[in-house]
Amino acid sequence: MRIAVVLSDGHPTGVDPKAALAADLALLAAARDRLDGVTLRHGWGTAPRWNPQVLTTAAYLSGAAGQLAVTVHGLPLGVRNPIELAEQLATVDHAWSGRTRAGLAVGTPAECASHGIDPAHAADRFAEGLRLLRSMWTDETVRGTGPGYVFDEVRPTLRPVQPSGPPLSLAAKDGADAETAARLGLGLHAELGPNGEWEGLVGRYRSAGGSGELSLTIGFGATGAGELARLAAAGVDQVDVRVRAPGADPAHVMSTVDELAARGQSVRKG
Repeated sequence: MRIAVVLSDGHPTGVDPKAALAADLALLAAARDRLDGVTLRHGWGTAPRWNPQVLTTAAYLSGAAGQLAVTVHGLPLGVRNPIELAEQLATVDHAWSGRTRAGLAVGTPAECASHGIDPAHAADRFAEGLRLLRSMWTDETVRGTGPGYVFDEVRPTLRPVQPSGPPLSLAAKDGADAETAARLGLGLHAELGPNGEWEGLVGRYRSAGGSGELSLTIGFGATGAGELARLAAAGVDQVDVRVRAPGADPAHVMSTVDELAARGQSVRKG
């Protein structure tokens, strides 16, 4: 099981963007040679907190990554131009030398409204956008028509390093999302809630024929060696761990990364 640390996950309004990027660089440096990867999470309209643009930030951080992998979660494909997103992800995959994973989402009602999209059409846009995204990475010519766009004879100009593109997953909030992920051939990503809801989501996913990777976002408090071992035994492929609370002392954050790395090593040896 891979262990990644969550970098940008929302900053309080008033935090200087340069300072936020510097903090991400410091956390990435602490993870390098200790953990398996770093994770960036898309956020939109989350005042009084703000998120940097995840794909731009991922490209910016790549030069300091060493052999770490990067995961970008929450990309709202249901409201995005799939051709543009395919090329952006391909660019990030080159910056990270083929060590990129991408988590997709349909898009929130607020995101739909901001793009002039009826939320009732977002799921259909997502499915067609996913087809076009994959086509951009494997086909010579891309064609498609969906709500709000028409693509005819698009010729991809940039392929990812990974032959079929970065592994893709879907953020699941309920069983219907888990079944959608299985139907579309995507991996499954979930939050580790207090009542073990993720296990029900995984059950629905597997029952629907899902065979992709499983990933969870968890807090540092849920990373005891016993809990990590249980998640690994349950078939979880990656945990994305939040180690930085707003206003946390940087030295404390770095010591938390060291402790997380030690717990991960204990699980692997066990």
